[in-house]
Amino acid sequence: MPACGRAVRYTTNPPAFGPHNPTPASDGNYAGQPTPPVGQLVHSLEHGRIQIQYRPGTPGRAVGQLVSLFDEPTGQFGPGAYVQLFANGTRMPDAVAATAWGHVLACPRLGPGAFDAIRAFRATYTLKAPEYIPQPE
Repeated sequence: MPACGRAVRYTTNPPAFGPHNPTPASDGNYAGQPTPPVGQLVHSLEHGRIQIQYRPGTPGRAVGQLVSLFDEPTGQFGPGAYVQLFANGTRMPDAVAATAWGHVLACPRLGPGAFDAIRAFRATYTLKAPEYIPQPE
């Protein structure tokens, strides 16, 4: 929430840009842990991060596959670099989504096509945002 205390309404679900918390969420794998607040996640997108989000209740095997995807190196970026993996907290309608500042990739099912699409999305949009922050956060 912004300092005024009113809830923010985002134009995409999951959010891909807009008002945000002054502190970004740290890079990393949040699977099985509490998901950072939405405002911190949106701030991370402004710094060029890629977010891989799955619907709460996703079976453990599928989450494990997403963790393996998170751990893959991409181009010049090492495993897990500039990426956040977490359970979505905004009631997104799809099984899995990837977000970057101003961009959403939504996949209704989690299958091989979704994994390939997320890989391509990550390769295209990592560190492509208004505030270029190339060091880990």
